[in-house]
Order: sequence, then structure tokens, then C-alpha cells
Amino acid sequence: LWTGLGYYSRARNLHRAAQQVVTQYAGEFPRSVEALAELPGIGRSTAGAIASISMGLRAPILDGNVKRVLARHQTIDGWPGETAVARQLWQIAETHTPSSRFGDYTQAMMDLGATLCTRSKPACERCPVNTDCRARLLGQQGSYPQPKPRKALPEKYTHMLLLQDGDAVLLYRRPSVGLWGGLWSLPEVDSPADLPQLASLLDLDCGEPQPLAAFSHTFSHFRLHVQPLRAAARPRGLRVAEGDWLWYNLASPPRLGLAAPVQSLLQALADERSAGETS
Repeated sequence: LWTGLGYYSRARNLHRAAQQVVTQYAGEFPRSVEALAELPGIGRSTAGAIASISMGLRAPILDGNVKRVLARHQTIDGWPGETAVARQLWQIAETHTPSSRFGDYTQAMMDLGATLCTRSKPACERCPVNTDCRARLLGQQGSYPQPKPRKALPEKYTHMLLLQDGDAVLLYRRPSVGLWGGLWSLPEVDSPADLPQLASLLDLDCGEPQPLAAFSHTFSHFRLHVQPLRAAARPRGLRVAEGDWLWYNLASPPRLGLAAPVQSLLQALADERSAGETS
């Protein structure tokens, strides 16, 4: 159900955090920022939001919206992702957190950044703190917060294998940590010359691989260039799903979490199959 949304570790962390709350805290969320931040997927800012909004505890937050509000209001130089800049923003967040109505303040700060102090075209005339916002007084709202320094995206290359036995295509489940964590994907090799070794490992007889149209997929931290290779494959033994490998049936596809490029490739094969049946 999470397929296509990205950030797959968040789904797993939600589940792990729920389990930990049940097993360690008898189903009740811990009532301190420190303990909340120890739950999977909950960092310092999220812990502060939970503590202040749902528990009425005094706790600063510093999500992306609040960083933008504080950086403009106080004209804080530097990219908020830098340790020194983040430390300075946390100090400001702590100073401005009031001694009462913690939940209201936390929600107001998040809403201020989300609805008025937006990335572009901030609605300064409607802002409740526009009289002492330093960036506004200087006419430099667009200069804060400063963006992350640009770096050229690393380029990575892979060959995705569409190993097909009739209507079935071989898939494997990726490790839970890393790229497309926990999703089903196509086996990959660095070079077509690596296919015989993989086929031997999987006990397959494979035909000569045929290249399909190459494509690129851009992630936040690198660009992946994919060359799909299609090859006939026949198991030497009894064909069964085993562990993290399965044969995906194009005629009656199972419900699986699929990496987006893999889903597109499988859909192209399914469309080809349907066209062949109707012709």
C-alpha cells in the first residue's frame, strides 16, 4: 500500500514504534521528549511535537517550516542542515517556546510556516510577527533560509534483468535497509557478462539477453541509469517461490510492493502479453 510514496523506512519505523510502545510501555506513549525520541522513526523535533501537542509538555520543535520561520525572523545565515546552524536554530526555538499553551504554540509555528511564511511569495502582510521580522525589515525574505549547497548528483549504472519463463518473471525482495528497502525488484548485474554466474547461482537455464530501452531514475542523492535486459529463463528444478525470490505471474499478478521502475517494466510486459492475445 505504501508503494510509490517513497520513504519506505517510515512505514517500517511506524510499525516498529507501535510494537515498542506496546511491549515496553504497555500501549501508552512515553511522556518525555527523551523517551519519545528513542522510538524508531521519531527524532527530536517530532518528539517535541508529540509531547507539546498531545501531552501538554513544554518542548521546542524544529521542523522544516519552523526552521524557515526562525531563520527569516532572526536572519540566521547558513543552510539549516549544517550542524552549527541547526544548533543555533534549536537555541532560538528553545528561547521562544512559551511557558504555557505549549501545544497551541507548536501548532501555530508549524501553521505559520506552512501557510504564511512559505518558501516563495510569503504572505508577510498577514504575518502576526511581521513587525520585528528581520528579513522582512531588510526586504530579504527570499534570502533566508539559505539553500543547501548544490553538488553534482553522482551517476550510477545497473542492468535490470527481466528473466522470463512464459508468463512468469523472476523477482526478489530487496533488503529492508537501503534503496527501495523491502520492495520487490528485478535482479541486477553490473554487466551482461555477469548473467551466467547469476543463472548458475539460481539454478536457471538462460537464453541470450536482449536489451530493452534504457532509462534513468533520479533520487534525492544520486541518478540511476538502468539498462533492462530481457532473457528467457527456465528453472532446472521444480519452480517454486523460495525465501526472497518469487516468480511474478503477468497473467494474474500478486499484490506486491514494487519499486516504481520495476512496476513500469512489468506493466510493459503485461501490455505486450495482452496485445499478443488479442492479435
